[in-house]
Amino acid sequence: NDTTTTFSEDETSQTNSPDILNIEDSKVLESNNKKFNAKKIDWERINLLRADIGKVGEEIAVQYFKTIYKEVNHASLNWDGLGYDLVLIDNENQVFYAEVKTTTKEFGQNIFMSQNEVDFMNNHPEKFILCIVYRLDLSNNDAEIKLLNGKEEINNFFDFEAQSFSISFK
Repeated sequence: NDTTTTFSEDETSQTNSPDILNIEDSKVLESNNKKFNAKKIDWERINLLRADIGKVGEEIAVQYFKTIYKEVNHASLNWDGLGYDLVLIDNENQVFYAEVKTTTKEFGQNIFMSQNEVDFMNNHPEKFILCIVYRLDLSNNDAEIKLLNGKEEINNFFDFEAQSFSISFK
């Protein structure tokens, strides 16, 4: 079984997209008739920009929810791995959990949820709110918000697809 692997140079490109920044050069890897595009990406800069976008989006969501709920706790400021960002308490003392996803793009783009966030949603299907902050303008912190209340409504908008795998030794 002979496997051939080849590299070829691809054009250098630059973009202001938060997804790919400062591409110095690009290569295409072909192996067994499948192409893999390899690029040099400034992940440090991308991750800093994404963190800024996420923080601003969460703060916009906090301010929005304060107009609706009796109490808003920004839990993700103090804790990671909860499966949600905000704890919301309504006037009847019912507790809800909001996960905030933020983008500078239009509504309708794919978003990413961790396995922990999906598990929390599945374990609290009636109490989970997906808050999508979109069209975020970082120059003035202006954005629009779409709320999806509960697992059923979220599933009406999104298909869930695994994007990574955890592999462990046998």
